[in-house]
Amino acid sequence: MDASQAITQLMSPEVPLRIEAAEYLGKHPEMVSSAIIPLCRAVVDEEEQVGQWATSALEDCGRPPVEERDALVELLTDRQDDVVYWAATLLGRLENDAQPVVPQLAQLATDHESANVRQRALWALGKIGDRSELVRTAIEDPIHQRNPRSARVAEQVRRQLFD
Repeated sequence: MDASQAITQLMSPEVPLRIEAAEYLGKHPEMVSSAIIPLCRAVVDEEEQVGQWATSALEDCGRPPVEERDALVELLTDRQDDVVYWAATLLGRLENDAQPVVPQLAQLATDHESANVRQRALWALGKIGDRSELVRTAIEDPIHQRNPRSARVAEQVRRQLFD
């Protein structure tokens, strides 16, 4: 199977084909970079095995291609928290190459309903390394104090960037 076949199967209405594709990509991290966006969407597949394999593939894929940055930004507005989480994660892995998306991540860090997504957006801001006032404001937003883990992540990023 090559990457294009795996992507096609990953988007198939047939569950066995989606499982096969997700498992293949989970076991072949060298193929994942060409399937980043379909895998982000697959983490919320109705079939649990597909979601698990998609998550495994994304966990092991490392830095995504910078050419996927705009498509990942689009996923930041997805209705599924797990999709948004993975988009933020992958943008953070782009580090300095994700500099243009700092405003979207800063907004996500303060406005998203999910604490996990807010935490991941904070983490991504730390990885990008932007020291702008926009990032400082996002890190210091009082919303992070409502959740102990969010408060810890915000403090870690604050120390990393501003101390």
